[in-house]
Amino acid sequence: FAGAQQPGMTGQVKEDVISRFAELGVRVRSGEVRFEPSYLARDEFSTQPAEWRYVAAAGEQHEQLPAGSLAFLLCGVPVVYRRADTARIRVHADGAEAQWRPGNALGPELSAALFRRDGTVKRIDVEVEPDRLR
Repeated sequence: FAGAQQPGMTGQVKEDVISRFAELGVRVRSGEVRFEPSYLARDEFSTQPAEWRYVAAAGEQHEQLPAGSLAFLLCGVPVVYRRADTARIRVHADGAEAQWRPGNALGPELSAALFRRDGTVKRIDVEVEPDRLR
């Protein structure tokens, strides 16, 4: 006599997930992922190095994160924020050398690969200007 059962996430859980991505500054405009963490608090960044364990397509992973960082998964891809003087992104992609690019946008091709979850995008490092944080 449990009544109607809803499979998967409840509305509140979905709302919490969407709200958290908004706080982290993950935005999608015209199919392009941008990182604009204007609602993210400075105190959410780690104060000391830490080990991060997560499960991705390749199974359980772990890596050391430096002090002053914050990490999360986006479409199964690790994203690591670090505070820095200039906003820039480094994308580690399959078959290509990771290079820093100015700004906070992935670009349409990499964004599409991220959404497809095809394994092209392996990791995203985002340097965030501290004055953008709360």
